[in-house]
Amino acid sequence: MQFLGNYTLSTVCVINERFSDLIACADIHRAKSKTAQAFLSWDNVKGSISLEQTSPFDFTKTTVTLSGLQVSGTQIEFDKQLPGE
Repeated sequence: MQFLGNYTLSTVCVINERFSDLIACADIHRAKSKTAQAFLSWDNVKGSISLEQTSPFDFTKTTVTLSGLQVSGTQIEFDKQLPGE
């Protein structure tokens, strides 16, 4: 079974083979991607931060856009740590 959107893609059941008992069933659904965006404005510094996650099991893509840093003397550090490091 496969449908589009947020409908059921499939149904999975767990069966105890020894006793042929049905233990549990669950529908598998397509998860909607999630996005969030914030806008910044502080003195001459302007920009935005965007977060996007395709599913709860995927990493979150972060996009930072800033302008006006050259005149403010502001220092910003980013620390990127990859899985397994």
